[in-house]
Amino acid sequence: MSTPILCKGVVIREVAYGESDKCLTVLSDTLGCIAIFCKGAKNYKSKAFVSAQQFCYSEFELYSRADRYWLKEGTLINNFYGIREDITSAALAGYVCDVVADVTRENQKEPEILRLLLNTLYMLSRPDKPRAQLKAVFELRLCALAGFCPDLVGCAVCGAYGEGEPMYFDPKGGQIYCGSHKGSATMLSAAVVKAMRHSVYAPAQRIFAFELAPAELSEFAHMAERYLLCQLERSFATLDFYHNMENL
Repeated sequence: MSTPILCKGVVIREVAYGESDKCLTVLSDTLGCIAIFCKGAKNYKSKAFVSAQQFCYSEFELYSRADRYWLKEGTLINNFYGIREDITSAALAGYVCDVVADVTRENQKEPEILRLLLNTLYMLSRPDKPRAQLKAVFELRLCALAGFCPDLVGCAVCGAYGEGEPMYFDPKGGQIYCGSHKGSATMLSAAVVKAMRHSVYAPAQRIFAFELAPAELSEFAHMAERYLLCQLERSFATLDFYHNMENL
């Protein structure tokens, strides 16, 4: 057997593999986004039963065989149990994990994306913030980390910052404009512009630390989702499921 490989990571997908096995997709700290094959992980007596579940953050001991990673042992660090107590939070966590899987690659370390994922799952496991706010902040920050950072500093034409004034945002181009150069861009209230800037530019430990009125939160959530989907040029079945649960 090859030399053991140690890593920490979040299970972002789990798929049944045979009668009792699983194939996990894990965003790890040292190997990027990888597939891990787990023998017997569906058996509750397995050492991997707890750590090999979606949303769990665990330490994994792996070995490599036939160009695949196989799990030898897993030790749970945090299962974010609060997510599982609410179906809408679980649906949103599933969407978050799907988006992360879409933008990450094997053998490409993504420490900031892993940190964002962990912080988002932690916040989803608590009742502190509206889910719509957590989702929107995650979407904007992930775009920034994945190379699709919107330019929100000032008007793309004249550089006007627009302090306390509505601005206009183009979700395809990822730029904002003042009223004089708005073209066909969508108007955003001053509070939403401020929230978007905070989501993209604030220190990682502070990205969720703000509040919005309900109408502004709805506007913020809509624009963040629209921006991410425009940049990734795809939709997500898990996003549709989340919205269905949200509207029940």
